[in-house]
Amino acid sequence: MLSKASMFFTVYGVKKLISFIGCGPGSKDFLTIKGYERIKTADVIIYAGSTVDHLLTDISGAGKIFDSSSMTLEDIEKVFLDNRSLSIARMHSGDTSLYSAIDEEIALAEKANIAFEVIPGISAYSYFASKLGIELTSPGICQSVVLTRLNGRTPVPENIESFLGEQPSCAIYLSGSKPYEVLSLLKKHYDKNAMLAIGTHLAREQERIEVKPLHSWNDIDFPSNLTLFLIFRKGSIKSCLYDKNFSHGMRK
Repeated sequence: MLSKASMFFTVYGVKKLISFIGCGPGSKDFLTIKGYERIKTADVIIYAGSTVDHLLTDISGAGKIFDSSSMTLEDIEKVFLDNRSLSIARMHSGDTSLYSAIDEEIALAEKANIAFEVIPGISAYSYFASKLGIELTSPGICQSVVLTRLNGRTPVPENIESFLGEQPSCAIYLSGSKPYEVLSLLKKHYDKNAMLAIGTHLAREQERIEVKPLHSWNDIDFPSNLTLFLIFRKGSIKSCLYDKNFSHGMRK
């Protein structure tokens, strides 16, 4: 028996469903092929206008396009219900698994018995690391990555400081309005030579990135929105994976 997430309902012989799509950090260049195709063929688009590049909507010839930045959950539900016989592309920024609020929207689809799928996207932290040309899990230095945010209007239930004591690689989202609080937190827990990168409007025309040792950061003049903090430690220890003296299932 198919799960709700994999079921389709058919109208006039065409498969219809809601596609929750992670659209990457901002540029259509970082959409998955599957996400691109769903947007291109959708009858209806709901996109996060405050975070998703408006150029993404140019991919589609959809007759109905809604900017969710000014919508409530009830407004989104109405679009789902009013267009249940059409294919809907629900476009979220970054990856659907991080700060996307898809849980509550999926609950709406399940409540209305509307088929859906989730298409992941490239996360901002992943893009950021690739832009810097770094690995966040350096052998012998760090094998863990923490993705978190500071308290705001939406509280953080975890104790963030308990995560940072071991100095993992860490991406701090949704905290651009509190840059000095972020800086103070990181300086409290990380070695002064850890590298702190700050980026804004990643993968967009306005992209700006600055990276330097933690102890060198004093003034921060990045905007309050669409800014990401990424701290990491560099290492020079070689991995075992390609060590000629290290055997594994594929190499003796």
